[in-house]
Amino acid sequence: MGPLGVKRYGVNLRWADRANLTLEYLRAQHAELLLPNVSVGGEQIRVSLRSGVTDPKAPPGGMLYNLEGRPHDK
Repeated sequence: MGPLGVKRYGVNLRWADRANLTLEYLRAQHAELLLPNVSVGGEQIRVSLRSGVTDPKAPPGGMLYNLEGRPHDK
């Protein structure tokens, strides 16, 4: 929840460096990292999950809600 009870949904992708990607989120009912190491363009990337991260800059609603447009923005 954000300010005034506004709900926000989603995941932030943060690059710690060229080879380490962290998926940050506040909470999840279930989180399981199926591929902790992936190859992208011949480079090995380590992927990790990090819960408990708040993002006060995130817009309210979920990703699909924001892609389709927020009614109050029109």
